[in-house]
Amino acid sequence: MAKSWYLPEEVSLTIRYQPIATSVLTGKKKLPSSVARLLAIVSMAKNISNEYRHYWNTEQCENSDEILGTALGYLDVCGTEFSDLKEDHVEDLMEEEVA
Repeated sequence: MAKSWYLPEEVSLTIRYQPIATSVLTGKKKLPSSVARLLAIVSMAKNISNEYRHYWNTEQCENSDEILGTALGYLDVCGTEFSDLKEDHVEDLMEEEVA
C-alpha cells in the first residue's frame, strides 16, 4: 500500500519491518541506517502513544519494552531523557485534548 501511495522507499521499508524492529536495530537484519533510525523513532512514538491506546482500541505489543530499549540504545538516548520527553509530550497531548 505504501508504494501505491508513492511514499518514499525508506518509509515503505519502515512500515514493512516494524514487526522485526529489534532485529533491525540490533543489526541482525541489515537495512539502511535511515530506515533503522525511522524504526527507532516509530518505536519511541508508539510507546508514547500507549497513553492514548484506548482511542485506537488495540492491544499493547508483548515485547514493546524490549523494542523501546533497543530503539533508545540505537539512538543513544538514555531512559531518563526519554521519560522526560515522553512526559512532556503526554502533557502536550492532554492539553490539546482539553482544548
